Amino acid sequence: MSDVIASEIGHPERIAALSGPNHAEEICRGALSASTIACESVEIGEFFKNLTLSQTFRVYLSSDMVGVELCGAMKNVMAIICGIAAGSGMGDNALALIMTRGLAEISRLVHACGGEAMTCMGLAGMGDLIVTCTSQHSRNRTFGEAFAKGETLEEYQAAAAWWSRERPLPKASASSPDPVASTFRSPSPSNACCMEAHRSRRSLRRSSTAFPTRSFTVSTSNGCSSWFSA
Repeated sequence: MSDVIASEIGHPERIAALSGPNHAEEICRGALSASTIACESVEIGEFFKNLTLSQTFRVYLSSDMVGVELCGAMKNVMAIICGIAAGSGMGDNALALIMTRGLAEISRLVHACGGEAMTCMGLAGMGDLIVTCTSQHSRNRTFGEAFAKGETLEEYQAAAAWWSRERPLPKASASSPDPVASTFRSPSPSNACCMEAHRSRRSLRRSSTAFPTRSFTVSTSNGCSSWFSA
């Protein structure tokens, strides 16, 4: 994604990529999390580190843009496979096999593309791979489970699109204390994922904090965010 941004607006040295085990459902609640920010410029990397650093969110800097971005993309493929395996009734041994050999494959790809293979052993690699392949918040993992049970990509996307649109949530009542759960009545994996994301969106609205006025562009793709410092 950083290549696309650089080709459109230039100044590749001012672009940074953030990736790691960073599910918003937990970060917005202040749960302990950490991430990697990759950037050619140490100064720009420090700027984004200071922008995101908090008592519950730790940030590590890297210069390996290629490795961080490839890890952020490839772990999604492995997570879908893990979801299919889990949805098909395979055990934990099979999931460990997929993640371990998947990480080895990602490291070879990173090396072939000019990145550092050791990046795959950090938060952007192993960390993000583990959480995406195992978490109930992972859309790729839950899609794999839904696919294994017969749900099509179109059906899964339709369920996800429902909550992504700005529809108001129903208010809680005595008969329905959890309005989000009552909205997603189907027990399908896709609805379970959507229910968590919808709760998080509501929580973010309550606790959103304004960013500093210094301008920058954020573009997100495949679970890895690319930033441009103005």
